[in-house]
Amino acid sequence: MNLTIANLSISTREKLKTVFPDWMPISNPVDLWPAVERHGGDVVYKAAVEAVCADPGVDAIFIHAFTGGFFLDFDMAVLADQAKLAGKPVFCWVIGTSDAAKKFKLKALDLKIPVFTELFRAVECIDAVFTRKKNLERVSRTTMETDPFQINETSRQILESRAGILDEYLSKQVLAGCGIPITEEYLAASVQEAGQNAGSLGFPVVMKGLKDGTIHKTETTEGWNHS
Repeated sequence: MNLTIANLSISTREKLKTVFPDWMPISNPVDLWPAVERHGGDVVYKAAVEAVCADPGVDAIFIHAFTGGFFLDFDMAVLADQAKLAGKPVFCWVIGTSDAAKKFKLKALDLKIPVFTELFRAVECIDAVFTRKKNLERVSRTTMETDPFQINETSRQILESRAGILDEYLSKQVLAGCGIPITEEYLAASVQEAGQNAGSLGFPVVMKGLKDGTIHKTETTEGWNHS
């Protein structure tokens, strides 16, 4: 991976000092807890995100959120707007109680902020986003004009109508619409449908569970059986 932690500019550090206690050194990662204790989550998160969004050396914002108990409450909509105006993506890694983490995740996804419960998945996603960006920048404008990227109408409708995370099935439909081969699969809403689909596919088959707003079965507390 080619990810590095940004060196915060002098201007960014000065802005952070306005909410940080005098004794608190400013570094990256930015530890907001002492400032939150003094000013509250909304004030501190807004000031911190505004500061790092304006820093030319910062390409993305990665937030480690705690939910439940001493949850550092803040307005995610304000954060999302600030990042959007700056043209910088936001990623979240959340830990905490199950119900509170789920509530946080659903709210963030409505704002198109991806949320992860595993740190390595979050880092992989950030790396993938910027690797793709670099690859696209290598493609010349002439090539893009003479060989434009094609996507069918079904895939376009999926991408335009959905916000946040796409489940595995929808993601594969988008890939298929771009001409990328995928495995043959069907959606089943009952045991009977699953049996019929399995028979038409031919054995062995794999059954996976889908739940709206989740990336993988490990993102939920529910168990899924594979056959």
